[in-house]
Formats: sequence, structure tokens, C-alpha cells
Amino acid sequence: MVRANGQDTWSLPGGRLEIDDQVKAADTGKNAFYVAISREVLEETGMKVVAVETDTAITRLATKWEDCAFGFFARAEGEPRPLSEIEETHWFFLEEIPKLKIVGPRIHEIISWAFRVRHLFGE
Repeated sequence: MVRANGQDTWSLPGGRLEIDDQVKAADTGKNAFYVAISREVLEETGMKVVAVETDTAITRLATKWEDCAFGFFARAEGEPRPLSEIEETHWFFLEEIPKLKIVGPRIHEIISWAFRVRHLFGE
């Protein structure tokens, strides 16, 4: 998980799909979500994404903005380190998650769900 500069809450690495992601996807033959996920994880943790399960997404429609959030399973290589706007990165055990102050609606449930179904994705 990551903690942004000056914040006291944890979140999953993430960001927005950018126009350049679609261009790069067309150039590389990758899915635009794959490109965006790879970019965000690299920017925030320095880890290289090597696989993304883009067929299964956790979705949430935002109520405050005209927006939709997606969560994907990804496999990355390397040790996480804080980069860009990130002050700290840390691996947590599942049982530690409920004790954390986390930003984002339903993150606790999303992480718990991911651990319950990870066997479906070769974990």
C-alpha cells in the first residue's frame, strides 16, 4: 500500500487513465488499462508490472463526480519504494488492514474480497 506525502491515510497505488495510455496501448498492442496500471504502479512504487488481469475488475460508480473507479489484479516485480507524490510504501498482512486508516470507500472490503478469490488468478 502507499501513503501520499503529508497524508496519514493509506491507499492502493492508483490514478487515472490518461490519453497517452491509449496511444501507447495502440503502439504496444496492450490494453489501455494495462498501460495505465503499469505506469501508475511504476510512478508510485518503482515496481514493474508484469501481468494484469484486465478481464476481472472491481468497479465502483462515484457519486460525487462523473467518474467510475476500477480495481484490477496485477503482478509486479521489484521492491516497492516511495516515488513521486508517495512518502511511504508498505506491505501489510491481511489481518492488519482493518486497523489501518485507509482512504477510499470500501477499500477494506475490496482487499478482503481480493484475498478470498486470489486462487482464481493463479495465486
